[in-house]
Amino acid sequence: ALEFQRRTIASFRELARLWPTEPGWQDVQAVTAVIVLFSAEVGAAGEGFLRRLGFEVFPHRTAGGRFGEFWENLYTWLLIGTYNPGSAARHQPLDLTRRDLWMSADRFLERYGGKPAKESGG
Repeated sequence: ALEFQRRTIASFRELARLWPTEPGWQDVQAVTAVIVLFSAEVGAAGEGFLRRLGFEVFPHRTAGGRFGEFWENLYTWLLIGTYNPGSAARHQPLDLTRRDLWMSADRFLERYGGKPAKESGG
């Protein structure tokens, strides 16, 4: 877990370092993602880890409702089974839950060593 955390932070720092040099990224307002967690991770280690990285964490709303959520979870579980069979064997598709992550671009850049995308103030 610590190695995963170190690598994630290193990746974020590299992204923050490169961000100011990428012209297409100058208007980006936020870093967002939808992440899949196993239900046992939600609230405890999983969400806590994401918050320690600086993200705001929200429940994900699937466009297709519970029906769409089932099919997304089944597809995700099959992918997990393909690349990590041991993990899939310990969990079921209904054990998966999604969370939306959000962090402003300026906060991301400040936190991970880049300069804010835009100067604040007037």
